[in-house]
Amino acid sequence: MEAKSLIQIISEGEFLQIVQAPSNLFFKISTLFCEKLKDGKEISRKFYSSLIQETEYLESVLDEHGARENKTWSFFSEYVACIRNLSISAFYIKHIL
Repeated sequence: MEAKSLIQIISEGEFLQIVQAPSNLFFKISTLFCEKLKDGKEISRKFYSSLIQETEYLESVLDEHGARENKTWSFFSEYVACIRNLSISAFYIKHIL
């Protein structure tokens, strides 16, 4: 019996299809966030909660497919993790203030 790798290597195109839907939701919320800031509107805890939820989902999809170990996707994975952590911080600051 021949030993097989437990890690499946997929093409860039296959990975893009997997990441497309979670990324679209993330970018829609990010765009809405920028628009609210530009218009001077207050950002609610509920909005931060949605941002946290979408970044956690996108981060889990990226981690599930090993994006942090991929030179092409590692920066994006770290970026999403930073946005998640900043969103969590902003949520708690908004709660305190």
